[in-house]
Amino acid sequence: MAVMPLLLAPVGGVITDRIGFRPLMICGLALEAVALGWLAAAVTPDVPYGLLVAPLALAGAGAAVFFAPLTAAMLSAATPQEQGQASGAATAIRELAVVAGVAVLGLVFTAHGGYASRGLYRRLRAGHVARRGAGRGRGAGRGRAAARPGPYRSADPVRQ
Repeated sequence: MAVMPLLLAPVGGVITDRIGFRPLMICGLALEAVALGWLAAAVTPDVPYGLLVAPLALAGAGAAVFFAPLTAAMLSAATPQEQGQASGAATAIRELAVVAGVAVLGLVFTAHGGYASRGLYRRLRAGHVARRGAGRGRGAGRGRAAARPGPYRSADPVRQ
């Protein structure tokens, strides 16, 4: 997904000069929509990574084809004296939008999400806690497991 913008953004800039901003931006958003739909259909808890390469590459291509013309369109609307301010403002707004989107989706997932169901999520979480607890001396197997430090604890008492 990260390689596609590296490869396609320069091509998007060249094509933008020939056909304009709007067709490429529409094409980029369409590619993103197809890629996200493909990912929504393909992603399961046990999906192999190989099946995700094509939709992630398509999403990267959509981003490259969208953001290069978007930046060019935004800068063409500003005077040469204001292009630095316009570029900085657009970057700051884009980063804030990403942060807000991640926060909102995190809240929605926390309130309504899970793996497949609440029962499965609780069983998976309970198994994870039991595995982690065994390394710290809690739960089953307090014998030798209690002597080993857990994944977040140091054997050195000063660092704990």
